[in-house]
Amino acid sequence: MTDEHPPAAMAARTDLRKVRGDKRRTRILSTAVEVFGEQGYRGTSLREIARRVGISDAGLLHHFGSKVGLLAATIAERDEMDRVRREASEAAGVGFVDTMRDQVARNAQSPGLVALHVVLSAEATDPQHPAHESFRERYRQIRHQDDASFSRLQDSGEMRRDLDPRRVGQLVTAMMDGLQLQWLLDPDAVDMVGLFEDFLHLLEIPAPGHGVHERRDRAMTSESHHEHHVPAPGEPTVPELEEDESVAPRPEEEIADILRAEPDVADHSGSAP
Repeated sequence: MTDEHPPAAMAARTDLRKVRGDKRRTRILSTAVEVFGEQGYRGTSLREIARRVGISDAGLLHHFGSKVGLLAATIAERDEMDRVRREASEAAGVGFVDTMRDQVARNAQSPGLVALHVVLSAEATDPQHPAHESFRERYRQIRHQDDASFSRLQDSGEMRRDLDPRRVGQLVTAMMDGLQLQWLLDPDAVDMVGLFEDFLHLLEIPAPGHGVHERRDRAMTSESHHEHHVPAPGEPTVPELEEDESVAPRPEEEIADILRAEPDVADHSGSAP
């Protein structure tokens, strides 16, 4: 008697079903990211996501178990999309810091997804929340994912050297999360993109177009200019300008001096708030 379902054929069917299931799951997640971005956390229904995918509500829940499960998976999918986008940008020659700037700018165009992240991450601080472990693992993964990149910035002179690069990534994440919360509460009063640039400035990370190489090029151009420039009668020379006390220091120099004033900080460390 011939076996109508040999093991090889059954394995092939199983693999095909898995492939189809993975494709459908991926489609559900990409659709969920889209719908949450359009309608926000409270305005999105599972029925709308299922309708766009072309499956039933039960079929959608079959893959994620609950709405909370879908929400957590959507956050993870968004993180993965950001990671892939950033790697592609870096491969194309975009600097590491510029990819962070791009992410903040994209967030400013996606209030629905930002609200989803803020609401769900706050709720997930409860150890009993179904997404608690997912979010704890998420922050464990991103906490040190850019340590090497920040270390390279220090080595190239593009970030303050008195900071531990293993802690900067956590500061950046905290800054992003805090800005997103404030922006959602009062978007007209909070310039998320501009404030993030101010934060990078405090880390002494150059503004776009003002990196080490660009500064070196400008310095060389300036030196070349002075070598061939003959001052006009009465025109102050460069040394005279540097000795002129009326020339105010640049804002970034003042900020850097304040940040490096460690003795002042230490003198007040024991005082009451």
